[in-house]
Amino acid sequence: MVIIHCLRLCGINLIKNATFAAENILNKSNHAKQIKGKNMNNLFISKWWGNYIGGCDDSLLLLDYLGKYASDNLTLRQIFEDIHLESALELGEIENADLYFELKPEYEPHFDMAVNVIIDLSAILLECLHNKQVTISDLDESTEYQKTISLSATKQDISLLKKGLDKFINTPQLFDLADFLDEDELSELINDCQSVSNELNAFI
Repeated sequence: MVIIHCLRLCGINLIKNATFAAENILNKSNHAKQIKGKNMNNLFISKWWGNYIGGCDDSLLLLDYLGKYASDNLTLRQIFEDIHLESALELGEIENADLYFELKPEYEPHFDMAVNVIIDLSAILLECLHNKQVTISDLDESTEYQKTISLSATKQDISLLKKGLDKFINTPQLFDLADFLDEDELSELINDCQSVSNELNAFI
């Protein structure tokens, strides 16, 4: 099921950038298919991570951001600022928000869909709130990053991220993502997101 989701999302990349080769799309999809690895059983979020949550190209890009971050100790507020998510969440305008981060002055990778980032970041935050830290290779066994990160957040910032997640849960039809999933797939994703959202309530 993950590979179906990722191939569909890769189709968005083709529309945005016709120079992407078909073999690169297949490689990304195969990589995403392997995200759920042997260490997943140690994670609180193992029941959700690796299906749609944590299973698309934006998931890999988010892990790339976390892997390249200079410090092992991050704050949710810093991530908001780095990927330009803060204002989109505060304004409630996340449907078409353009999220990206700077690796170097001439290179700024962009995420396909802001909602993908919000969903995955919510799950990673939940893991760190429960277990204090997460090793990136536990989220993607084929990653080049072996670092363990911690992610702290104020109640205000948790609420802000949850607000974005809840908007997708309550009004999925407003998001392009809904057009790439059939009714059963969308229902499954919404149920998983609702579970993550409910768990985050304990930390607000």
